[in-house]
Amino acid sequence: EQRQSITDTTVVVVENVPPVVLLTQPGDDSMFAVGADISVAANASDATDGIKQVEFFVREANFFMSLEKSIGIGTRSGSTFTVSLKLLTPGHYMVWAIATDDRGATSQSNPIHIGIGSH
Repeated sequence: EQRQSITDTTVVVVENVPPVVLLTQPGDDSMFAVGADISVAANASDATDGIKQVEFFVREANFFMSLEKSIGIGTRSGSTFTVSLKLLTPGHYMVWAIATDDRGATSQSNPIHIGIGSH
C-alpha cells in the first residue's frame, strides 16, 4: 500500500513600506544672512525596516521642478540626520530630504522654504 504525504506551506509576504521623513530644522520660511551656517535636520523612521540613509538637497525656489538644478548637501546614516548648509547667494531656496530604508524603499519629505539675504 502506498502512502502519500501532503504538506501545507504558508507563505508570508511582508510589503516593504516606504520610510517616513520629516524636516525638523530649519523652520519653514526661515530667513538667514548670506554665508550663515544653517543646520538642516530630519527625523526618519520606517515601520518595517531600519533607515539606511537620509540625503539632503537644496535648489533655488524658482527651479523646483527642474531636477538638474538640485544640489546634494549631504548624506547621513545612523541615528542622527543633520547636515550644515552655507548659501552665499541671496535668494529663496527649497530644502528637502530623501530617506532610504534597509531594503531600498525611499520617500521624500515635504520641502521647506528658506530665504537668504542681508540680516
